[in-house]
Amino acid sequence: MQKKDTRPAGEDGLEGARAAEEIEKLRLITDSMPVLIAYVDAGHCYRFNNRVYEEWFGQKPSDLDGRHVKEILGEGAYAALLPYIEKVFSGERVVFDGKVPYREGGERYIRATYSPHWADGKVKGYFSLVQDITAQQRTEKAWHKSEELLKIALEAGRMGVFEFDIRSGKVAWSPNLEKIHGLAPGTFGGTFEDFKRDIHPDDLNRVLNRVQQTIQEKKTDYGVEYRIIKPNGETAWVEARGRVFYDPNGGAERFVGLCMDVTARKGAEETLQNEFAFRRAIEDAIPAGITMVDPNGRKTYVNRAFCDMVGWSESELVGADPPYLYWPPEEIDRISQAFEATMAGKVPPGGFELRFRRRNETRFDVVLTPVPVRDNHGALTGWLASVVDITGRKGIEQKLQESETQYRLLFETNPQPMWVYEIESMAFLEVNEAAVRHYGYSREEFLSMTVKEIRPPEDIPKLAQKHADVPKEVALGLRSAGVWRHRKKDGTIIEVEITRSPIVFKGRKALLILASDVTERRRAEEERVGLLAREQQARREAEAANRAKDEFLATVSHELRTPLNAIYGWARLLQMGDLDRETVTSAYETIERNAKAQAQLIDDLLDVSRIIAGKLRLDVRSIALKPVIEAAIETVQTAANAKGITLDSTFDERIESISGDPDRLQQVVWNLLSNAIKFTPTGGRVEIELRRIDSAIQIRVEDAGIGIHPEFLPYVFDRFRQAERVSTRFYGGLGLGLAIVRHLVELHGGTVSAESPGEGKGANFTVTLPLKVLSEESPDPEMKRSEETMPPTPAMMLEGVEVLLVDDEADARELLTLILQRSGARVITVSSTREAIDRLKRKKPDLLVSDIEMPGEDGYSLIRKVRAREAERGERSVPAVALTAYAGRADRRRALMAGFQKHVPKPVDPAGLVAVVAGLIGLPREEHRAPDRSSDEANSR
Repeated sequence: MQKKDTRPAGEDGLEGARAAEEIEKLRLITDSMPVLIAYVDAGHCYRFNNRVYEEWFGQKPSDLDGRHVKEILGEGAYAALLPYIEKVFSGERVVFDGKVPYREGGERYIRATYSPHWADGKVKGYFSLVQDITAQQRTEKAWHKSEELLKIALEAGRMGVFEFDIRSGKVAWSPNLEKIHGLAPGTFGGTFEDFKRDIHPDDLNRVLNRVQQTIQEKKTDYGVEYRIIKPNGETAWVEARGRVFYDPNGGAERFVGLCMDVTARKGAEETLQNEFAFRRAIEDAIPAGITMVDPNGRKTYVNRAFCDMVGWSESELVGADPPYLYWPPEEIDRISQAFEATMAGKVPPGGFELRFRRRNETRFDVVLTPVPVRDNHGALTGWLASVVDITGRKGIEQKLQESETQYRLLFETNPQPMWVYEIESMAFLEVNEAAVRHYGYSREEFLSMTVKEIRPPEDIPKLAQKHADVPKEVALGLRSAGVWRHRKKDGTIIEVEITRSPIVFKGRKALLILASDVTERRRAEEERVGLLAREQQARREAEAANRAKDEFLATVSHELRTPLNAIYGWARLLQMGDLDRETVTSAYETIERNAKAQAQLIDDLLDVSRIIAGKLRLDVRSIALKPVIEAAIETVQTAANAKGITLDSTFDERIESISGDPDRLQQVVWNLLSNAIKFTPTGGRVEIELRRIDSAIQIRVEDAGIGIHPEFLPYVFDRFRQAERVSTRFYGGLGLGLAIVRHLVELHGGTVSAESPGEGKGANFTVTLPLKVLSEESPDPEMKRSEETMPPTPAMMLEGVEVLLVDDEADARELLTLILQRSGARVITVSSTREAIDRLKRKKPDLLVSDIEMPGEDGYSLIRKVRAREAERGERSVPAVALTAYAGRADRRRALMAGFQKHVPKPVDPAGLVAVVAGLIGLPREEHRAPDRSSDEANSR
C-alpha cells in the first residue's frame, strides 16, 4: 500500500516563497544601482536584467528575457564583446574597460565585469555588471561590482518505503528505496547491519543517536537526513521520515516510514546558502552606499559602505528619528526634489548630484539614485537608494581644470618644441609655437601631417618597427625614446632627443612629446670622442716611446760604461806601474780596442741623429762593390777569428761597378757582418754573397745563429728595438746597427729585408741595390753641420773685428774666446743678458755671439731687447749669431724669428764658427738691419 508523505504540509511551498522573496529583494537592489546587471546563459541569451537596461535600450527587463545578446546590443557591440564572452565561458572572471559601439545610444566607454556561473563542474552562464564610464573615464573609478543572481530550480526527489523490526533486527525496503541506494531490486540484505553499512561513516553515529533518542523519549515521529554511499562509490543525500510503533507495555516494536532522495534539494539548499552569502558579500564589497527606507522615511536597511560614508552605525541609522541624520539643512529641498523627480520618472542618467553631511558635520558630494518600491497593486511601500561618494571625483575634476590651464600655459610657452600625436595613427593632434618656429611648418601644416613626415625617408622602416614597441615601453614607464633624426621643412636633417609621456587627448590615446635638438651637442660629442681617441692613441704612443727611450738610455749607459770601465781600469794600472812588458802591451791593445768600440757607439748615435734630422749625406760616385765588401770582411775578420767563425764569400764577377758612397756601403756590410758574427755561436759559419739579378744587385749575409722570433721580425730594422730585455741581455749593442743599415740602403735607392725560419735556425739579410746612378741629395744649406767640409779659413780672417760674446758657462766662454782670438778678433765676454745690454749701451760691437740657454733671461730675450732698442733709436742692426745645443729645424726657425741672422748648433767646429762670423761681417752694411719675420720664416723652410 502506498504510504503518505508525512513531511509537514506546505514546506516546499514555503521554501519556494522564501526563494521568490529573496530574488525579488535582489531585483530591487539591482534596480537601484546605476549599472547594467544581467545574467546570460550558455546560449548567449539574457535570463535576467535590471531596470537600467530599460534606460539604455528602451525595453523592459521582461521583454529581454530569452533574447540573444547580439539582438539587443547590435552586431558591432556583440563583436567587440565576444572575446570577453568566450573568455568567461572558459571559466575566467573577466574585468575590462573598453569602447563599445551600441546599436542604441551609440559608442560608450564601459567598465564591465563578467563572472562565470558554475554548476555541476561546468560554466552554465555568466553574470554581467556593466557601468557607463563615458563621462567619468578619466576622473572616476568604477566601484560597482557584479552581483550574482540565483535561480535554482529544485526537482522532487524519489521516495522509498522501509520497515524496521526492532526486536528481530530485520529491515524491509521497497524496490524504489533499493534503487535510491543504488541496488538492484531484491538485492538488499534485509538486516539493520546491512542498512548501517550504506550510511556515510561521518553520519552513522548521528543517525543511530537519533533512533536511540526517539525511542528513549517515547516519540512517535522520527526524522533525520544523512548521506549514503552507493556501491559505485557515489554519495547521495536521503531524508528518512517515519513513525515508531510501541507495544502495550511501551516497548518499541518497529519503525515504518519513507526515505526520499534529497540530493538535489540539498544541493539546491547549499547553492542557495552560497548565493545568500554571495549577495551579502556583494553588498558589503560594493563601494556605493545602499539604503532602504519605508514610506515614512525611516531606514529599514543600510549596507556597510553607507555607514562608513556618513559615520553613523547601522543600529543608529535603522529606525532613527529623525530619519535623515545625514541631510544637511541647506540641501533638504534639493534632496526632496530629487525624490519627487524620481516619482515623476525624471531621473537623470547619472543620478542626482547632491551634498550629504557626515557625523562630524563635514559636507561631501554624492550621486543619489533613488528607486521607488511598490507592491503588487502599485502602492508605494518604500524606497531603495544607492549613494556614491564623488568628493574625490569632484576634486579631481577641479584639479584637472587647473591642470589643463597650467598644461596649456607650459605647453605654449615652453622654449623646446612640443607636440601631441595619436599613438594609433601617429597623426599630430597639437603643436606648440616652439615647434612651429624650429621646424618651419605652420600649425595648420603640422596638424595635417603625421610623425612619419618629419622623419627622413630612410628612417621610416626603423620608425615603424620602433613604434610597435611604444605601448609596451610606455607600460613599463620608459619615458625616453632616445635620439632620432628629424627633417625640417627646408630639408635640414637634425638630431632630436625625444622624451614622451602617455596622455589621453580629446578621447584619444596619445603621447606628449618634448623634442630637444641635440645636433650640435652630438657633433661636439663625436668630436670630443675623436679627440679623446686620438689623445689616448697619442698617449699610448708617447708611453711606448718613453719606455723605448728609457730602455735605450739604460742600454746607452751600459754600452758606454763597459768600454770605459776597461779603459779606466787599465789606465789606472798603467799609472801604478809594476806591469811586465807583455801585460803593458795587452793593456794598450785593450784600451785601443775599447776606445774604438766607444767611438763606434758614438758614431752610431751621431748617424742616427743625422738620420732623424735628415742631414745624413752621401758621397756618391762610381765604385766597385767587391773591394768594399772585402774591406768590411777584413775589418770583422779579427772578431770572427776570436769566435772560430768561418767567413765564406761569393762574388758575381759580372758586376763591375755601381753608383754609391763606398764608405756608407762598407758601413752597411760591416754592420750586417758584425751582427751575424755577434749572434752566431762559436765555431759557426757566416756566408756573404754578391750577385746580380736583372737590373739590380744583391748582397746577402746568412748566418746559422740564434735566429729571430717571428713576432720580432717586423721590428728588426726599427731604431732602439732589441729582442732581449735590457737587464738580461746576452749580447751588447744599442739596437741601432740595422736601423742605420736600412736608412743607408734606402738613401741608395735600395731595400733591405730579413728572413728567419725561427729561433735557433739562423737569419738571412738581403740588400738590394739599383745599378743606375743616384744623384746626391742637396741638404738644406742652413742645416749643414760640423761634419760638412768647411773651406779653410785664414788665420787672421777676423783681424780688427770686435765681437761681444755672451755665455753663462766659463769653459764655453774660454773656448770660444780662444777660437775667435786665434782668427784675429777682439773679444769682449759677458755672462748674462743684463751685462750684455749694459755693454751694448756703452758701445756697439761689430758682431754679437750669444748662447741661448742662460739663467734668468735667455738669448731670445736678449736679441729681442737689442732689436727693439735699435728700432727705437733708428740704429743699424748688429749682426748676431745664436749658439745652442738645440739643433732642430724648429729651433733654428725660432732663433731666426727672434732676430738672429745665423744659428750654429753645438758642439762648435772652430773653422765653421769663424767662417760664419766672417760671412756675416762681409755682408754690405745696409743689409744689417732688423729682419723681416715673414721673409725669415720663408727662408727658414
